[in-house]
Amino acid sequence: MFLHSTESDLWLPPLASTSVLKPVPNGEASLVEGATAGWFDASRPGRALVTSIRPPCHAAVSAGQYPQRSCAPADRFTVTIIVTS
Repeated sequence: MFLHSTESDLWLPPLASTSVLKPVPNGEASLVEGATAGWFDASRPGRALVTSIRPPCHAAVSAGQYPQRSCAPADRFTVTIIVTS
């Protein structure tokens, strides 16, 4: 997943809401300026939200997740991923 913005308002690294998706490192991709990326592997069937926020939103990370509604819509990104067997 790639999120694009300017260098002054970069997205924070995307976080998955459940263990359905596990973050994995990716040393193969080089990001252009203004891009934030996240790579995930599906670990089991289920549903997960992947969320990122960017300034000016200063929401705290709680239990490894960004809050869903405390940032303006333009400053948050959320996608639902459904993994089937």
